[in-house]
Amino acid sequence: MRARIILIAIFFFSLLTLTMGQQSPWYTYDQTYYKIPTSADGIHRISAQALASSGISIAGLDPASIRLFHRGKEIAIHVQGGEDGKFDSGDFIDFFGLRNDATLDRLLYYDFD
Repeated sequence: MRARIILIAIFFFSLLTLTMGQQSPWYTYDQTYYKIPTSADGIHRISAQALASSGISIAGLDPASIRLFHRGKEIAIHVQGGEDGKFDSGDFIDFFGLRNDATLDRLLYYDFD
């Protein structure tokens, strides 16, 4: 009986390990990512000038390829002016951003106020 329970536990552990290994991460190592800090919750706008001044080359930037993530999940964005397939000087990105509320840090501490 005990051997049967151990065998079942090994089976479920193997199944859990196998399914967790199949999840692909939200990032890939061969791409470049940029962090966009937000100090308040709400709608934020990123202009083409702001991207260019941050060192991002907007010359070959396809607006359809722009994606934003928050804690590993993709968030909705609105790209204005990207219909022509180019990110020009009058174009911008709108998104709803959240400020850093230390949610992930709460897991590290017992007494967190």
